[in-house]
Amino acid sequence: MSVTCDEGPGDLVIAARLALFVLHSTIPESEKSPQPETQYFTEEGIKSADQIVSHLARFPTPVKCRLELRRGELHLSVKPGAAFPGIRNSLLGFLGSRRPPLRDDSQIVCRANGRLFVVPLAAFREWERSYQIEGNFRAAADFADSDYAKVQGFTRQEIAGAEAVVVFGGGKPVRSFSFRVPRINKKAK
Repeated sequence: MSVTCDEGPGDLVIAARLALFVLHSTIPESEKSPQPETQYFTEEGIKSADQIVSHLARFPTPVKCRLELRRGELHLSVKPGAAFPGIRNSLLGFLGSRRPPLRDDSQIVCRANGRLFVVPLAAFREWERSYQIEGNFRAAADFADSDYAKVQGFTRQEIAGAEAVVVFGGGKPVRSFSFRVPRINKKAK
């Protein structure tokens, strides 16, 4: 299992790197390519992971992102997304109802495809606001010291110093939560 922790770049760059990390969780494990995830096919041509992150960080947000595997190649599409009102019950928002709110510098441990990515809460919130992940997207979150984190197999070393964990692309089902997204396009009467 590999661990990635970005130190130094701003929240926009970390959020863009998290978007690419999460996009990989939308491809079913059975369809994964044995090739390394180092090049992406886009409308502008072939790009490296670092070029994709740079592109996502500069793209006006919010954006819709989709990653697809076609003939063993990773194809990424990025299009302008629709702004939607802030949602109080975001992926980590419900945690605040059980304990004091998380701080912007709280560390969040994200897992997808057996890999970990540690991000500050401020960057995670930027990711939630800026990137609309399309495809087979699933996620669950809880506190780092919760039973959920233990059942998901997080080790003490992996969650040391973290406030919360987020599992993208499934994981072992324990419990889930859901929230309603306000309707944006109301039908004219």
